[in-house]
Amino acid sequence: MDKKEVTREEIVAEYLTGNISYRALEKKYGVPSRSICDWVLKYQGRLPSWREKEKRRKEKHTGKQEVELSNEVKVL
Repeated sequence: MDKKEVTREEIVAEYLTGNISYRALEKKYGVPSRSICDWVLKYQGRLPSWREKEKRRKEKHTGKQEVELSNEVKVL
């Protein structure tokens, strides 16, 4: 018996019903839970840009937050 092809939108919709977790969807469809999470965040307009991800990665690695300087200070 062949499995029905399921679209990202269908998986996101199933998650958003609130009755199933990312992990359960991962097991059900064989799609990594991280991918499903990213799809949901993208659908909701909350997927961080690559710059935000890189900034968080650096902060986590160094344990410090990067201080953003104003343009006037950068010139000095």
